[in-house]
Amino acid sequence: MQFGDVTIDFRKSLPVFPLPDSVLLPSGQMPLHIFEPRYRAMTSEALDSFGLIAMGTFDGPVSQEEYWNGFPPLRPSMCAASIRDWKKLPDGRYLIVLLGLCRVRLLKEEPNEPYRRAFFEPTEPDPVDQSKLSVERAELLQLLSDPYLRGIEDVRDLRSDADAGAETTALIDRSIMVFAPDAELRYKMLEEISPQQRATFLFKQIESVRELIQRRSQN
Repeated sequence: MQFGDVTIDFRKSLPVFPLPDSVLLPSGQMPLHIFEPRYRAMTSEALDSFGLIAMGTFDGPVSQEEYWNGFPPLRPSMCAASIRDWKKLPDGRYLIVLLGLCRVRLLKEEPNEPYRRAFFEPTEPDPVDQSKLSVERAELLQLLSDPYLRGIEDVRDLRSDADAGAETTALIDRSIMVFAPDAELRYKMLEEISPQQRATFLFKQIESVRELIQRRSQN
């Protein structure tokens, strides 16, 4: 499947990078500091191929012992992502930026050392019919134009993305990354394949943030 300039062959396994309380959505970006030896190897091998990684999270609390020495269970919904920017430091660590590409579901893991690999399937229709989201787009742009929100840098970036013609689904997911920092809420939106339902959730989040800023400005 094609995602912009990136092709994902779902017949092949992807490296899995699971972190506690970190959820990436399609079209969102996540800067990461890669310092563990196993994930340095993962990053190096990913950069040698197509830069693809499945960003996931754990299914429940994970002890330090499990994290470092075991294979804690993974939550099934993940985000296939590509490394869009990277820098290798002199000591072998990496600074990378992941760009979310699509929602995927874990099918089965593939034996691999020192990091995990797995097979996935996409969970959203490709392509999404953007013409059916005109109402959601209009409401989102209206909310992002609110005087109480216009001063937020991330909101200005979202407006710029919209002016540049970003697809509505991308705007919705990027906005969720901004207005829903809670990992559990983000995961629910990672599982949600309906862009209309994600938009409904997003609008409530934006309204909550707006009301909070308004109250603070009046004190």
